[in-house]
Amino acid sequence: NDSPAIEKANIGIAMGSGSDVAKDAAAMVLLTDDFSSIVLGIEEGRLIFDNLKKSIVYSLAVNIPELVPYIFYIAFQIPVPLTTILMLLICVGTDLWPAISFAYEPPELDIMRRKPRNPEKDSLVTKKALIFAYAQIGMIESFCGMFVYFVVMQDYGFKPMNLFFFTFAKGCTSDNDLRMYDWSAGTDNTIDIRSFYKDCKADGVSESLKKDDFWVPIEDTLDTTSPVSGKEVRYTSEALNYAQTAYFAGVVVAQWANVIICKTRSESIGSHGYRNSVTTYGIIFETIVVIVVTYVPFLNIGLATRPVIGKHFGVIAFPFFLFIILYDECRKYIIRNFNVIQKGKKPIYGWFY
Repeated sequence: NDSPAIEKANIGIAMGSGSDVAKDAAAMVLLTDDFSSIVLGIEEGRLIFDNLKKSIVYSLAVNIPELVPYIFYIAFQIPVPLTTILMLLICVGTDLWPAISFAYEPPELDIMRRKPRNPEKDSLVTKKALIFAYAQIGMIESFCGMFVYFVVMQDYGFKPMNLFFFTFAKGCTSDNDLRMYDWSAGTDNTIDIRSFYKDCKADGVSESLKKDDFWVPIEDTLDTTSPVSGKEVRYTSEALNYAQTAYFAGVVVAQWANVIICKTRSESIGSHGYRNSVTTYGIIFETIVVIVVTYVPFLNIGLATRPVIGKHFGVIAFPFFLFIILYDECRKYIIRNFNVIQKGKKPIYGWFY
């Protein structure tokens, strides 16, 4: 007789000693018949839901900085800022431990003060969660990676604005066979790209590419020798490998901030504290992965990475790390103080992923 009432309740509860019909209709079954365990069960259920949502949002955000390089490559024809191998390394390498660490995250202070969620509207992946992950944090991380990429390319002789619609520009070597420059660090990684265009006698080479002011003056570039090719990095495809490695490191630095802000949905990280040591180990792990991939010689060959200099290894990206944390703390402050709009007797919740 109780099953219809149990089904209508926000949380239908049945006793462990009750009928099978009642237990089937219930959302919670008290196996010990102890009413004090109701609160603990609800809190644990909310914690599991919260932590799953946090892990999903964290994992979704990095998809944008992985996608944007290829959008820029296709739409604006710049040398691709991130290789497929490094993209996969982020997905199944650096991000794996931090994403799992959310399973060990303690509850937020307000977890039991929230209204029961509407299962039809408040699912694990909502529009708000997607907007937060893709349009906010993902876009900031993409801007971080692209900024790092352009800075490195600038340091090695390539003006950022001149990289647009540049990849498929044709030139030639001494044989005057008109073709595109090989950015894959294969046949052309020792060729000075300036001479590839400037010394080409074949028809069809853009005159702007032959001008000295198309390139960063050599005195404003970094004199770095590649340990892979043994040649200078500036004005060669080696510069792209350095920029791709720096982009990879920059995204990981941005993900440090992402894993920190995703620890809470509305509570300030300052009041929540940093009690989950698994997250700390995850950040250390992904940092070690980036260091190994960047500076171990045989991996430089296999993964097409390069040992970037100190200022390119996360230093340029660090302000974005700080900005993401500051931005999210401001967002959570608004959620805590201005998120609920009273309409009659029913509260309407605004931005809350």
